[in-house]
Amino acid sequence: LSALNSDETLILSEGTFAEDRDEITINQDGVRLEGQGEDVTEIEADVDITGDNVHIQDIDFEAASPSGNVNVLGHSVSLNGVNAAGTISVSGERASVSNSGADRIEVRGSGDNARVSNVNTPDLDIDDDADGVDVSFDADVTFNEQATASSTFTDDEDTDAGVVVEDVSANFDSAVVVTFEDG
Repeated sequence: LSALNSDETLILSEGTFAEDRDEITINQDGVRLEGQGEDVTEIEADVDITGDNVHIQDIDFEAASPSGNVNVLGHSVSLNGVNAAGTISVSGERASVSNSGADRIEVRGSGDNARVSNVNTPDLDIDDDADGVDVSFDADVTFNEQATASSTFTDDEDTDAGVVVEDVSANFDSAVVVTFEDG
C-alpha cells in the first residue's frame, strides 16, 4: 500500500493481507482501495487515511494488529462496505461512511459535513463540535435510555426514551430528530 501513487487504484483479491507493521498510512490523494467484500478481503492492520479524496470499498480491517481501527483524517474520504474490528473515527471534512460497521463509529469535532448512512455499530458518537453531520438509516435504530425521537414534519408524538425508533417516520423533506438529555 505504501507504494501507491496519487490517483491510483488497487484492487485486492479475496484473502487476508498482513503488513510487516501494525499500522498503515494512506497519505496519497485520490487513492482507491477496493476489496471483494465482507469476510472476503481482510487487512490485518490499523489504517490512518491522511490523503484527500481517498475511496476504500469492501474491505474488513481486522484486530490482528492492535485494534483494527480505521482513522479518517483526510478530507472527502469515502468508506463504503468497510468493516473495522475496532473503531471507525472520522475527523476529516466531508467524509462519508456508508454500509459499514465497527464496534464504534465516531465523528470528531473537525469532521464537519460528514455523512454516516446505513452503518452497523452499537456505539455511534458524534461530537457536539462537528457541524452539518448527516446521519441516515434504512432500518430501525435503537438509541440509549436518554434519547427520544420525533419527526420534524408530522404530528407524531415523541417516543419514550430507550426505545427502538420504528414508529417515528419523517415525511419528504423532513427528518427524525433525536434528542438527548444533558448529563
